[in-house]
Amino acid sequence: SKTAYVQVFHNHGRDAGASISHPHSQLIALPIIPPDVQRSVHWSAEFYKAHAACIHCRIISWELEDKRRIVYENKDFLVLAPYASRISFELRIYPKIHDPYFDLLSEALLETTADAITTALRKLGAALEDPAYNFFIHTTPTGNHMEHYHWHMEILPKTSVPAGLELGTGVDVTVVRPEDVPALLS
Repeated sequence: SKTAYVQVFHNHGRDAGASISHPHSQLIALPIIPPDVQRSVHWSAEFYKAHAACIHCRIISWELEDKRRIVYENKDFLVLAPYASRISFELRIYPKIHDPYFDLLSEALLETTADAITTALRKLGAALEDPAYNFFIHTTPTGNHMEHYHWHMEILPKTSVPAGLELGTGVDVTVVRPEDVPALLS
C-alpha cells in the first residue's frame, strides 16, 4: 500500500507507553493521514485561505512579541507552552522560519534542532523529576505540496491521568497555566 504519512515519535517511560527501557524514537509509515494531523493540516489550510498567511508563523510572531509562554529560544527554533495547552507542561517546538517539511530539514539546522529538543526535555526532566512523556513531529503528509503548513514538534509530559471528565467529554484539563510554565521550567 502507498505511504500517506510518516510519523516520528518518542515514548519515554512506562506511563508514556515505552515498551523498551532505553531511550529510543520510532518512525512508522502509515497508509493514512492520522486524524490529529488531518485536523492540523485542515485548519492550517482554512486559516491560509482566510488570511493568506501561515497560522503557525502568526503564532510564532505573536509568542515572540508576547514572550510570556517562551520556554527556550535559539537562533532557529522557539520552544513554548502553547496558549491552549491540552495538558499541563505541554511544549511545542517550531522552526522560526516557515517550513512545511521536516523531512527536508537542512544539515545546517540539525544542530539547532537538537539543541531545542534536548533543552526542552532537560528542562522538563529537571523540573518534573524525569516524567514520562511522548513527543512527536507533525509534518506535511507524504507526497503533498502544502505550503500553508508549518512542521513542528509536540512534547506531552505525563503529569496526570485522564479521568472521567476528560474521557467522558473530550475536554482537556490543565492545572498549570501556560504562562506559568517558563518560570516553573527555568
